[in-house]
Amino acid sequence: MAMKRTMFTVTPKQLAAYQLDVGFETVPLVNGKCWLMLEEDDTHTAVWRMRGNPGGAIGITFTDRTGAEKVLVKESKIRQGKLSGFGIKDFAI
Repeated sequence: MAMKRTMFTVTPKQLAAYQLDVGFETVPLVNGKCWLMLEEDDTHTAVWRMRGNPGGAIGITFTDRTGAEKVLVKESKIRQGKLSGFGIKDFAI
């Protein structure tokens, strides 16, 4: 399978900390952005964790095989009464 350079962009809102993993690799975000080499025509799993106040949220986008930006997560929020949250989603590039 061919490898594709894929950019991830994470947009936090009212969060103290957050982390994004793709497969078994922690995405080394710098200013909310990172490039990863991923296999085309394969399903990948994204897992995100966040810590902050209730209502804090995270949004995640990535580039697909054509270079178009796709929304992976529009907004994942920390629920009321909680100080942390997480999510998981499969995607393909």
